[in-house]
Amino acid sequence: MADAEREVWVYVAHKDGKYAGAISGTLDVALQHKPTKAEARKWKKEVAKFCGDFIADGFTITPTYSAEECEALTKGMPMWKRPAKAPAARVTDTPDLLEGASS
Repeated sequence: MADAEREVWVYVAHKDGKYAGAISGTLDVALQHKPTKAEARKWKKEVAKFCGDFIADGFTITPTYSAEECEALTKGMPMWKRPAKAPAARVTDTPDLLEGASS
């Protein structure tokens, strides 16, 4: 069966061999019932936002089609962490722009 015909179990976001996050492809498992059309539409938007946000930040999104496939993909991947930002350099020798201004 081609991937397009199968239902995605979970979308996995990863970068540089590190796991960043995942989102279920459907609501069936979480809700434990077949979602309504409105619930399904809302979930599709959540999935699109999740994937789009990660893609915009340079992550790869890989669809998996079973718990086993997801486990095989993420096994041994450390958790991705946002790099620490270096503190902004403070300039201490700037002239006072208001010094000598007449009132």
